[in-house]
Amino acid sequence: MAASDTTERVRRRTLDELMAESARMTRVQRSRNLLITAIFLVIVYYTYIKTEFDAGAIILHADNMGRVLGGFSHPDTTQLPIIIKLTLETLYIAILGTTIGALIAVPLSFFGARNLMRRNPVGTAVYFAVRFLMAVIRSIPTLFWGIMWVIVIGIGPFAGVLAVTTFSVGLISKLFSEAIEAVDWGPVEALTATGANSIQVVVHGVIPQVLPYMIANILYSFEVNVHSSTILGAVGAGGLGLILLEYIGLFEYPQLAMLLIVVIVMTSTIDYSSAAIRRRII
Repeated sequence: MAASDTTERVRRRTLDELMAESARMTRVQRSRNLLITAIFLVIVYYTYIKTEFDAGAIILHADNMGRVLGGFSHPDTTQLPIIIKLTLETLYIAILGTTIGALIAVPLSFFGARNLMRRNPVGTAVYFAVRFLMAVIRSIPTLFWGIMWVIVIGIGPFAGVLAVTTFSVGLISKLFSEAIEAVDWGPVEALTATGANSIQVVVHGVIPQVLPYMIANILYSFEVNVHSSTILGAVGAGGLGLILLEYIGLFEYPQLAMLLIVVIVMTSTIDYSSAAIRRRII
């Protein structure tokens, strides 16, 4: 009986300790969440002040918005042929830039995958160098790459293609390398155990697993590049950007409305089509 009472006391004490620990962890988690919320609210308030956000100004200048919407309500189709021509040029820039960027990014992404490269000092050095290169390329917006290439080779859609290509290398290689890092390592180890070399391991153990994600990431990058290519003409890199700024500067809202309708139709078609393809391959 005494042994039974002792066991019961030990069990009860253990249960009490577990409940106390659970309550302590709950309090810690609640305090952490409150602290994060407070910090976030402080940041939002600080940005509210620094950006001079003024909801009243929207009402004060409502007449300006009325003029803009009034112009948009009567799209002007007289400029439709030139708009369609420049829209197709924008699409060509995005297609070619994404394709060339993907061709460069695919092999580069393997050198930026942690699980493939960080096995020896040389591989680790290459890994960090490639990751740094990816970060540098992605940190510079496509519009800035467009300015640089226009300075280097001159005005025209070729500069736009190079700008999209450059940004695509950084974006796609980042997405690809993360897909490679998420592969199931079992098939890779099985191939290694059979004596397969590094190339055979990559071709037969890694690529089959990441191929659907590679295609999906290329489609996603293409969507991003279509949006970016729309404004590249503003710096002389071809596409819709130049005429877009012209319509805005001359307050040609009916022509601007027609341009935006064409852009919305193009981007929506691409977005829905690529989303449908991604759903089928992943």
